[in-house]
Amino acid sequence: MEKEHEKEPLFMNLHSDYAFKQVFGSEQNKSITIQFLNALFEGEFVVNDLCFHDKEVLPSEEEGKRILYDVYCTHVGNKAGEATAADDESTIGKGEHFIIEMQNSYEPLWESRAIGYTAAAVYHQFRRGEEYTFAPVFSIFVMDFSLSGMSRRLKHDIRFADIETHERLSDDVRLLFLSLKEVKKKWEECTTELERLLFLIKNMHKMDKESTPYQEKNYYKLFHASEMPPRCSEEYVYYSQSVLKMKENQRAVDYAAKKARAEGMAEGIEKGIEKGMAEGIEKGIEKGERMAKQQTAINLYKAGIGIDLICAATGLDQHSVKSLIDSIG
Repeated sequence: MEKEHEKEPLFMNLHSDYAFKQVFGSEQNKSITIQFLNALFEGEFVVNDLCFHDKEVLPSEEEGKRILYDVYCTHVGNKAGEATAADDESTIGKGEHFIIEMQNSYEPLWESRAIGYTAAAVYHQFRRGEEYTFAPVFSIFVMDFSLSGMSRRLKHDIRFADIETHERLSDDVRLLFLSLKEVKKKWEECTTELERLLFLIKNMHKMDKESTPYQEKNYYKLFHASEMPPRCSEEYVYYSQSVLKMKENQRAVDYAAKKARAEGMAEGIEKGIEKGMAEGIEKGIEKGERMAKQQTAINLYKAGIGIDLICAATGLDQHSVKSLIDSIG
C-alpha cells in the first residue's frame, strides 16, 4: 500500500534566504517590516516609513570584502527638528539604518561577521571633508541558535557601554540578536507582539488556514506575503533552490559538529588510556621501590642494625621502620 503524499505547505519556510528577503526586504511588503521593527523597539521610537536600499556593499579597496545584506533599509520618517504639532516625540526619526539578517546555523567567526556588517553601514555614511556624523545603525539578527557564551534569551540588545559602570558611550550603534530557539512552544504562550511575530517566522511553513494565528486576522499581510508561489512559476524555482541550499548547509554543519564530537571523544579516550597507563606504571614503580625499601629495612633489623641506621640507609622514617619491626614480631 503506497504512502499517502504529504500535503503541500500553504506557506513558505521563512528560514530560507529567498522567502525571508521576499517578505521582509521588498517594497511591496514594507508594512510587514515596519510592523516587525515597531514590535522590536516597543515604542522607543516609531517607524512610520522605510526606504529599501541595494543589499550589496562593494569594497572601497581592491582587496576589500564585499558585503551582501539580506535586508537593508532606512527610516524615512520626520527628521529631528522637523516635527509638526501632531507629531509625538517618539515618532521623530533620525534616518535610522536597519540591517536585518536571517541566520539558520552557527558558522565560525559569525560574531565577527555581525560586527563587520554593522561597522560597514557606519563607515559608508562618512564623507570626505565632512564631520564624523552618522545616522544610527541597528543590526538585527534573527537566529535559529543561541549566542555562544551568553545567557539564553529571546533578545540580546548589545551597545557600547562601560563594562563596570554600564554607562553608555553611544546608543547609535546596536546589535540586536533574536533567538528562534527561545520562542515559546505554543501560540497561546506568546504575550508580546515581538514574540508572536517570531513565532510566525519560526513556524510559518507549518501553518494552514485553520491555525489560530491565521484565524485571528491580525497578521493577514504576513500570511499573504508568505503564501507558497505557484508550482510552475519562476518564483517557486527560486524558493525551492533556496530551501535546498538551506538544508544542505544545515547538513554540512550537523556533519561537521558530529565529526568534531567523534574526534574529540576518540582523542579523549586515547589520552585517557595513555594517562592511565602512565599513571599505572608510575604507581607500580613507586610501589616496587617502597616494597624494596621495606624488605631492606627488615633484613638490616634482623642483622642487628639499629633503627637510626636503618632509617639513614633506606630513607624510611622511624614510624615506618617501627611498624615493620612490629609486623614481623
